[in-house]
Amino acid sequence: MALEVKFGFDSLELIETIKDIKDIQQLENMKDIIKNTKTVAEFIQKITRV
Repeated sequence: MALEVKFGFDSLELIETIKDIKDIQQLENMKDIIKNTKTVAEFIQKITRV
């Protein structure tokens, strides 16, 4: 939900990927990345490094 609120419609396709993550630490990392990015492209770039 945070993705949709922050990035709008463009982030909806990412939600399908993220919703399948079961590891709490990985979800916490995603949350921190969401807080510190300004665009979907920047978010994608950072999660591919995680």
